[in-house]
Amino acid sequence: MKVAQCKTMQLKNGISAVVIILSTFIIILFTLTAIVTIRHIISNSKPSPDTVERLIRKGKIDKAYSFSEKMDETSVEQLVAKAKVFIALSLKNQENDLWKSFGTDPANWLDENSKKAVELLETALQIDSGVPEVYCLLGVVQKEMGNFESAELNLRRAIRLNSTDPQCYLALASLFTLQENFSDAQQILSDAFCLFPDNVSVMKNLGYLYRYYLHKPESAIVWMNTYLTKTSSDDRSSGSIMRELRELLQRYPEYATVDTSAWGRGNRKFTQRKNTPFNR
Repeated sequence: MKVAQCKTMQLKNGISAVVIILSTFIIILFTLTAIVTIRHIISNSKPSPDTVERLIRKGKIDKAYSFSEKMDETSVEQLVAKAKVFIALSLKNQENDLWKSFGTDPANWLDENSKKAVELLETALQIDSGVPEVYCLLGVVQKEMGNFESAELNLRRAIRLNSTDPQCYLALASLFTLQENFSDAQQILSDAFCLFPDNVSVMKNLGYLYRYYLHKPESAIVWMNTYLTKTSSDDRSSGSIMRELRELLQRYPEYATVDTSAWGRGNRKFTQRKNTPFNR
């Protein structure tokens, strides 16, 4: 009797072990299958324009390009997202000194990334000619390519269609500066500050304009100080402007009436990231 009970217990234990092993194997197999399936879906799914633009803002240009290659070109949103990738690639090339004569050699104004961006944006306008962002981006690219007349035309169109985008004003002011039309650049930036009094990029550009082009140290000090009191301490531009402002204060002590303790305590939402089409 005892021998029979012992054999029965061994049989039950054996069955339990087998069941456990099989259950574990099934769970592992199911998990691996699910992972492979999810990866397959992700690799074959077409990313959204929002995903591509988010990668650009994070400075992940190469990944954004890889994602954009999977997108169609049937909507304005898709075309704009793809154009932004090519604009970012062009700017990245400039940052890496691959175009050391960029801006001086006309042959470099028409790099392949810029030309592709223009083609995409012009296709977007054929679909919908009333999208201000398309005109703004087109103006930015044309400015970088040295096509100043078309750039101004498109940037002004963008502002007429949507006067609430500070990037269009900044791009237009940059264009006027490149043309040494400093009075118009000053007027555009002043208008932009009236419309966007909390935008630190406008303050920063006014500081640069007065410092390097209009040669008005007092005004440069005012705007650079305003910028530093509004921006955050981890803003990429804050360090260089801080050094420049300290030098100005030493050179012109009669204007040294600013409170340096307030520098870098501004709102973090305006933190500048990598050099992309959105904060250039």
